Amino acid sequence: MIFSFTEPSLIAKRSVKALHPPFNFMQRQLNKASLGQRALLWVLGCLVRLWGRTLRVEGPIPEGVKSTSGRIVLLWHNTLFVLMELRRRYCPDVPGAGLISASKDGAWLAGLLETMGLGAIRGSSSFRGSAALREGVAWLQQGGDLAITPDGPRGPRYKLKPGAAALAKLTGAPIILVSPRFANSWRFNSWDGFHLPKPFSTVYLSVAFYENFQALGLEQEASVQEISEVLGRHLGLGRRPFSDSRTVVR
Repeated sequence: MIFSFTEPSLIAKRSVKALHPPFNFMQRQLNKASLGQRALLWVLGCLVRLWGRTLRVEGPIPEGVKSTSGRIVLLWHNTLFVLMELRRRYCPDVPGAGLISASKDGAWLAGLLETMGLGAIRGSSSFRGSAALREGVAWLQQGGDLAITPDGPRGPRYKLKPGAAALAKLTGAPIILVSPRFANSWRFNSWDGFHLPKPFSTVYLSVAFYENFQALGLEQEASVQEISEVLGRHLGLGRRPFSDSRTVVR
């Protein structure tokens, strides 16, 4: 889901065409869900929404989360399931999109987001990386939130890649770090150890808000690599411990 950049400043100098909601890059020439798959995804989207409403969420929410827009939202790939429900509860009125790979697997997630009224910026290191960065910059500048799983789409787990840091440096956007912990979840035998919280279980939420990347203690001239390292450390603080009350799904 995230890609590498060596000279983001060069991309920032290019003109970026304004984007306007509804925001959906699935209409581009990309791998995308078929009509039948979209029907299945609509059903799945309804299930995800209902499932999310059963969860008990505990933990303070910083004021900046409720009073700002145009944020970069980061969470690890294996906690992605709770993202839509957290958005519904705490910032439902801010337009949202996810940074998703342009692969066939990414098409499923993009289609699922679409059923929930969210957009998708499609790009990865192998396809549409620069285009996705430009579109992400434009989206954030228009006040839309952009969710990123910085260790996706295929890991390594808890290894933050530089795409989110490049966006933070180019835009100066606020940053929200989301670190859910699950009291009771199924955990899949996937590269990320994906967590599916059990219905009616408790999610312990740790959320950090930063007005921009300098609020992380960095200088304006900090490099993308430096920003990425600091973001990884801060987000990593919330990744452990998960509850031992879980079921491994193979």
